[in-house]
Amino acid sequence: MSTLRGLVAVSISLAACGGTSTTTTTSPGNTGGEVTGPPYAALFEPGKSVRYKRVSETTFYDPDDPKADPGGSVRDRSEQAVTCAVNARDFGEVKVAQLSCEGLADGDELAGELTAIYVADLRGVWRTDAAALPTTVEDARAAIGTQAKPLLAATPKAEEEKKEEEEGFGEMRKTSQAADGAWCVDWGSWGGDEGGGGICFAAGKGLTKVSSYWAGGSTKDDWFELVP
Repeated sequence: MSTLRGLVAVSISLAACGGTSTTTTTSPGNTGGEVTGPPYAALFEPGKSVRYKRVSETTFYDPDDPKADPGGSVRDRSEQAVTCAVNARDFGEVKVAQLSCEGLADGDELAGELTAIYVADLRGVWRTDAAALPTTVEDARAAIGTQAKPLLAATPKAEEEKKEEEEGFGEMRKTSQAADGAWCVDWGSWGGDEGGGGICFAAGKGLTKVSSYWAGGSTKDDWFELVP
């Protein structure tokens, strides 16, 4: 598990839902009204095809570069269209899913976050390090490993935790609802350089965004965003 993904496991008081976990939310852009279930439910619908826009933005200082602005900063931006298929299995209270996407480069860490194997149960959804889509409920539970808390609870609530290790060093984790209704989890750390990432789920849509950022001698923002 990467360091940034490990920050997801920072101790936070998430709502662990016992029994039947059902929420009703308005799905952004869905004129049919309300969608019942956790915000990530659509990620576990097998056979769906979804599209993402991959965007990478890098800024660095080089006043001699012909592309530099008057302040000497150079900004590069690239975009790529990505089509993914949803592979999912339903074991009753436990469900597993993985996106299979075309045109992703080997060794692309953020792409690995997008195409990771996700496991959901009545408590919430986890992103795992499993190498293959589980074929049994036992394998699905084992894929969660030692992660005591879900990435996002089945019934999420807004909360934030910051941990200062020493002056100028620390880490944070935040769960919040975006203006479009999506529930997002963001995490990061700082201490000289800064880095972190985030993930969003929306009712009726599933996984809508995966992102990362880094800031040091240069800055880089990188994300996959669901295309309607």
